[in-house]
Parts: sequence; C-alpha cells; structure tokens
Amino acid sequence: MIREPNLTLLVVDDEPMMHETLVDVLEDDYRTILHARDGEECLEVAARRRPDLILLDMTMPRLDGIPTCRALRQNPDLVDTPIVMLTARASEDQARAAFEAGADDYVVKPFSIGQLRARLRTAALGRQASPAVEA
Repeated sequence: MIREPNLTLLVVDDEPMMHETLVDVLEDDYRTILHARDGEECLEVAARRRPDLILLDMTMPRLDGIPTCRALRQNPDLVDTPIVMLTARASEDQARAAFEAGADDYVVKPFSIGQLRARLRTAALGRQASPAVEA
C-alpha cells in the first residue's frame, strides 16, 4: 500500500455504511480525513479546511455530486483540488457529466479498494504535477 501521509482527504457520501467503510479503509493512507454527508456540507467543509483531495459521491440529498463538483471548480481556492467521483451509476452519460463538471476521475461501485486507492493517488499526483497555465 502506498500512503499519502501529508495529504488531507475529504470523504463525501450520504450512506452511513459506505461512508464508514471508506473512512475505515482509507484512514491509514492520509494525514487527515474530513467528513461530509452531502454536497452542501462538502462545500462548507472544503471552503473552511481546503482538503488536498476530495472523494465525492454522485447521488446525495440536498445537493448532488455533479452540481457540487461544479461549485468546487468555481471556487478559486478549490479549483485545483483533485476530485474523484464515486457512483453506483455505470452509464456513459453519467461519467461524461462527471468529467464535464470537473471531476478528475470516476469510480463505479462496487469497486476494489486497491483500485480506489490507486485512482485517488493518481488524481492527487496528477494535480500536484500539473504546472500552472498562465494566460
């Protein structure tokens, strides 16, 4: 297992069992894991704590993953934060919507923990390695 001990991960999922499972399997991989149960709480926590990486569920109450992702991308302080969307929907339309909203990756449930870890790490490293583009 490759650990990211200096990174803070924000886990956003409204299903208590899934949220708990994600935290349990990822807690040793990150310095800090922040929690949000829906899109509105995600926006509040992300603005206040500025995580290094966000794992965002697609379907949630109050504010779904797609509009949450768009809102995160509109915040200048969070525009470069990697976002990996997690969903039970395996349709091409949903994947396209996630990427168009600004997601860096898209993981379909059920997933393997190893695959999820690899995708989170790749998203984090990809954003860290990307040079800033000046106009």
